[in-house]
Amino acid sequence: VLEEKVNIRTAEIVNQNIKITFQQKEIIAQNQELQLLNKEKNFLLGAVAHDLKNPLNSIYSISQLIKMDIEHLDEEQIEYINQVEHISLGLTEKVNEILDVTVIDANQNKVPLKRGELSGLVSEVVKNLQPVAIRKNIKLIYQCSDTRYFAAFEKNYMKKVTQNLLDNAIKFSPKGKEILISLSKPNNKLRLSIKDQGPGISPSDQKRLFQRFTTLTARPTNGEKSTGLGLSIVKRCVEAMNGKIWCESTPGNGANFIVEI
Repeated sequence: VLEEKVNIRTAEIVNQNIKITFQQKEIIAQNQELQLLNKEKNFLLGAVAHDLKNPLNSIYSISQLIKMDIEHLDEEQIEYINQVEHISLGLTEKVNEILDVTVIDANQNKVPLKRGELSGLVSEVVKNLQPVAIRKNIKLIYQCSDTRYFAAFEKNYMKKVTQNLLDNAIKFSPKGKEILISLSKPNNKLRLSIKDQGPGISPSDQKRLFQRFTTLTARPTNGEKSTGLGLSIVKRCVEAMNGKIWCESTPGNGANFIVEI
């Protein structure tokens, strides 16, 4: 009787193993199919975005040509042209960010990292965005000692990360505030911090912070556009460089975005 029970139990285990093996093969096949579909989706998304770029540039260029003859336009016509210009610029920004996402996704595991010095790159980004900050009477404070900060990173990705985070900080900061940009090296990791004095980010928003096309509760403070892709792009760039990113914030006390590589 004992031998019979053992045989039955053994048969049950064998059958379970067969089922598990079959399920594993199904899961592998489904994952391969999903990867293929994702590649096709990225290709189509990139193709559509690319095809939209030229018409949008043409619309913007035409609006600029019309504005050159502004003395022959009345107030209502000028307002319409300004709207066309504003909308075309906003759409172009969204198209460019979609193209960024598709390129980053396609090259996620192919990013060559090179050891380089980061403080000069950050300084260049701060300088380039200074006019945007001045228009909102926002002071950019770049804290960096004479120490040269070296790390392994991809230059274009790191520049995109710094630009997007600082541009976001400016967008969401009220006029007359300060933004603190700093580099440090705790625990042998290179850390970039961009801290603003904006409205902060709620706990519920923080859970969705790096998802694509996310609209946060807080809105840009001077009518600027937000595509909902910037932080998603930042996260993908940082992860492609084997780094990590997080945000420290409480509502009403600004937000501090930290990148560590």
